[in-house]
Amino acid sequence: MGDHDMVKRYVVVNEAGETINVVLWDGETDFDPGEGMRLIPQAEAPPSQYVPAPTEQSE
Repeated sequence: MGDHDMVKRYVVVNEAGETINVVLWDGETDFDPGEGMRLIPQAEAPPSQYVPAPTEQSE
């Protein structure tokens, strides 16, 4: 298995710099995180900017 076959953790960061998600990616395969989003290796991302997904609230 070559280095290109290794997957690593990346964080998906929005335009405000908030971490939206964490994904596994090999760094070479085409991957579009979405408009206004960018990928940062998890080791380089600020640890305290994770934004949890919204939850439904019952009334």
